[in-house]
Amino acid sequence: SIPVLYNTHSYEKAESLKIIDPYVDVYIPDMKFVSPVISKKYTGKSNYFEVASKAIEFMLNSKKTVIENGIIKSGVIVRHLILPDNVADSKRVIDWFYESQKNGAYLSLMAQYTPFGDIKNFKELQRKITEKEYNKVLEYAVLSGLENVFAQELTSSGEDFIPSWDY
Repeated sequence: SIPVLYNTHSYEKAESLKIIDPYVDVYIPDMKFVSPVISKKYTGKSNYFEVASKAIEFMLNSKKTVIENGIIKSGVIVRHLILPDNVADSKRVIDWFYESQKNGAYLSLMAQYTPFGDIKNFKELQRKITEKEYNKVLEYAVLSGLENVFAQELTSSGEDFIPSWDY
């Protein structure tokens, strides 16, 4: 009676998802970027959107979103992390989700970006998102007509939220 959640970066083949699909109740995929230029810059892969959108399309077709008493029992919640200096690409993610959404899926807009790790070559990533960037993305989501949207509080970012990975 406890739902099985599959949390993924989405850079995977639909053929692989078919194998695990009978065991998954809720998919929680990331949709990181639409732009191949941004994707290449941050991941080294210019085809992230091409691959991830096909994987998420499989998930959207596979599961109907059911929420009971505030608890998700099945379905899809697509996550998107709003990045500094990338409002235009966040809007493209919203446009893509608007066109792709089905079966009651949700879009989760995350404001938790916190500068961390080896980002010396990415000046724009050396700061949190601004309130103006955050509001532009949220306003665009509302104006797009999306109804199934979770919006993370802007205060959800910070080093206090980063776990200690040194065990």
